[in-house]
Amino acid sequence: GTSTPWKRFSVAGDVSISTGNSTLTTTINVTGTGTVSGNLNITGGSGVENLNGNSAFNVGGSLSINLAGGADSANLFEPSSTIGGNVTLTNVNTVTGLDGSIGGNLTINNSGDFAIPNTYTAITPTSVGGSLYLTGGSGNDTLTTLTGSFAGASNINLGNGANSATSSASFLSSLNVLGGAGNDAFTINGTILGRVYVNLGHGTTNSVTFGGTILGSSILVYGGNGMDTIAFGGVAFSAGSARMSAFLGNGVDTFDATNLGSNDLASLYVDFGYGADIFLPPGAALAFPVTLVNL
Repeated sequence: GTSTPWKRFSVAGDVSISTGNSTLTTTINVTGTGTVSGNLNITGGSGVENLNGNSAFNVGGSLSINLAGGADSANLFEPSSTIGGNVTLTNVNTVTGLDGSIGGNLTINNSGDFAIPNTYTAITPTSVGGSLYLTGGSGNDTLTTLTGSFAGASNINLGNGANSATSSASFLSSLNVLGGAGNDAFTINGTILGRVYVNLGHGTTNSVTFGGTILGSSILVYGGNGMDTIAFGGVAFSAGSARMSAFLGNGVDTFDATNLGSNDLASLYVDFGYGADIFLPPGAALAFPVTLVNL
């Protein structure tokens, strides 16, 4: 393979880097402190690219990384890094670190790599001035750690593989979470100021667990034809101003209210659909209206 090491650099303008259409394994090492006053664009080829940029990146404009084909990886930024505009990662299948402050949107799109598994170990920006757009492919996607603050309406769409995602981030607007045809398991913690929408897709076994604080007015959950489970716990849950509606579709579905507190919602409506469904009652009486249909 090839290796492209960098040390310290400072550029008053835009920077574009390309590994060419190499089929080799290429490693790009960025160490020390780097400053680009304009935009920074990094483009890979059809081989495997490993971008090691666990350094103090400072980009005045936007950062775009497109590693094209192959099972590619990136470890980006120290917490002191600042990106003035958007950060866009395309076909970066393994993200082992992403820190720092981002002025615009954070977009991670792996839909073009189809069945390659995607792993997001630590997406932990200090703050994002725009939205989060995370899109997986048809392979298995795993989001282990998502923290930080996102100002804009955000969307997590993990595609059709067997997916799992855990978020402890703060969303200052709404959050959409979408599964696909595979088995999906979502855990939503943190603080969300807007509405929450979850579509579990049509996998055989799907689940969403709510924790943290939701300050928006609505929580909407759709299930599919498989076995869908909604639960609360792990992290204390509170959404006293939110009307929660769940439409669980066909299959043996479970609504686990064991850890649901008496004032945790403004109201609850659950349509279990067709199947031998299960409602696990809370430990204490609920002070808000509850409607259960097709149970």
